[in-house]
Amino acid sequence: MKKQIPLYIVIFTFLTAVFYSCEIKDKTTSPENNGSTGKSGWTIQSSGIINTLFCVSFVNANYGMAAGENGKVLRTTNGGINWTVVHAGFSYWLKSIKCIDENITVAAGSNGTIIKTTDGGSTWFDQLSGTTNQINGITFVGPDVGYLAGYAGSVFMTTNGGVNWYNEIQVQTSIHGLYFVDYVYGLLCGSGGLIYRTWDGGYNWVTAPSGTGVDLNGIAFINANTGVVVGNAGTIKMSIDGGQGWYNAGTSPTTNTLFSVSMPNINRITAVGGSGSIVSSTDWGGTWHYQYTDFKGILYGVCFTDANNGVAVGESGLIMTTTNGGENW
Repeated sequence: MKKQIPLYIVIFTFLTAVFYSCEIKDKTTSPENNGSTGKSGWTIQSSGIINTLFCVSFVNANYGMAAGENGKVLRTTNGGINWTVVHAGFSYWLKSIKCIDENITVAAGSNGTIIKTTDGGSTWFDQLSGTTNQINGITFVGPDVGYLAGYAGSVFMTTNGGVNWYNEIQVQTSIHGLYFVDYVYGLLCGSGGLIYRTWDGGYNWVTAPSGTGVDLNGIAFINANTGVVVGNAGTIKMSIDGGQGWYNAGTSPTTNTLFSVSMPNINRITAVGGSGSIVSSTDWGGTWHYQYTDFKGILYGVCFTDANNGVAVGESGLIMTTTNGGENW
């Protein structure tokens, strides 16, 4: 007579098989999980605030600032491990920040707001931008020459550290990001796939076809030839001719909007965006992979000082740091 297997063993075996099959599916079917079962290369740090942070800037691996909602500005002197509020805020949002050195930092945002510190954040003063439009990007090449751009196509320049700003051009769409390689060569990106470039310090600008109609939000170059731009629907494009032509950079591992990109060198390009998306390339943009984190909110800003050290900021005061390029381990 054939021995019958007890019912409880059959049930236990079935449930165990279902559990493991579901777990394997969860870890392998999502393209944005990258099949990783290791640990994230990103560490969440305490910012001490709940305000959304839109931007971050570093002058070296240790010293940097982040800014965002309600005018909050935070400073770190140890690579992002600890942060101190150095500007308590106001009703306006700060959308872009640039640390020129460990003393001078400039931040800009809604209603044409510009604030500046020359003592490392101990005191701040306002500057007149010449516009009431939201400023989405501000950058400086040295302590005196700077550029800003934002909604309604406003592009301004200063040659005296922001004491006076002069209207450069009025382009046909809103600017979301800008980047200057040096005193003469710079680029803008914005709504509808817009890219503008200048080769004479911003006195003249020409359009460059991006090959896409989606909004472009972040741009970065490592020299006058090689750069990257990111935008909606996970768009990533690269240029090797100074922004005159753009090509699709490999296959983007996400369809989420990408808001910011950092490129300390050609072998470390990192972009961040919606749903906690962090995508990175280590081969000139040829291939891209998704970096796993536990954060699923929006990441708005990222800054790398070298191939290993980086900081990302986002919703609800989120700050994350990495010392290994963000790679899972």
